[in-house]
Amino acid sequence: MKISMWTAFLVEETPENAIATLAECGYRYAEFSDEHGKILMDQPDPLYAADELAKFAADRSFALEQGHLHLTADIAHPDPARRRAFLDFLKKELEVYERIGVRAAVLHCGGAAVFAGKMTLEEAETLTVESLSTLCRSIAGSRIRIAIENVPVLTPFASDLLRVIAKVGRPQELGICLDTGHLNLVQGDPAAFIDEAGDKLLALHVADNLGNADHHMLPCGRGSVNWTAFMRALKRSPYRGLFNFEVPGERNCLTSAIRKLKLKYALELGRLMFDIV
Repeated sequence: MKISMWTAFLVEETPENAIATLAECGYRYAEFSDEHGKILMDQPDPLYAADELAKFAADRSFALEQGHLHLTADIAHPDPARRRAFLDFLKKELEVYERIGVRAAVLHCGGAAVFAGKMTLEEAETLTVESLSTLCRSIAGSRIRIAIENVPVLTPFASDLLRVIAKVGRPQELGICLDTGHLNLVQGDPAAFIDEAGDKLLALHVADNLGNADHHMLPCGRGSVNWTAFMRALKRSPYRGLFNFEVPGERNCLTSAIRKLKLKYALELGRLMFDIV
């Protein structure tokens, strides 16, 4: 398994410095974060910047195989003009991410209007399906795929994500990202999720919490995710993507030396987790 840390563990650094630090700490893979994605998208020529970053990573034998698309791009926004603007941004971001080597682009489907009581879940899903169809057409024939993430309330379980994928009808461009912390917030079974997702599982956000908030902690601590069941299911699954930590709850480090030590710990923890079952 390819142990990975999402680059926003070093969110205060440039993408290049984040990659260099991760490589120094022993990592060879990372998920490119939404925050670092914004830095690329804000460049005068994002595609050129992406090509340069890809060279920088390759020179260090480092790969950005997973990337998180714009976190607040709401593809189920009820305003057609706002929705089109989000989709146009995501199309460009997908093009940029493919250039840096991303193969699984993680996406939150949106639906803030549901929480505001301005839209039903069914209405949000209809708009989500339409928007995903548009994004899938934009990446047809490319090497990148969209991994829609399980999110509490909107798409909490594998069955919800599989239903959306079936409605879109473009399985070659669409799959699933399992966020273990999100699943724990709805008392979901990680093993059942992995088994049900099957070969649609394209990406992982590995994090723990206490079940009452998204604490984004490293596994095997105070959290309540059933890691033994998770690892057993992962080992029997066809998944071959990144074992990617998304743990902003671990970023409270007093010095860069402590931050690097924690990165090295997480890398070794990931390796040892494959020996617990």
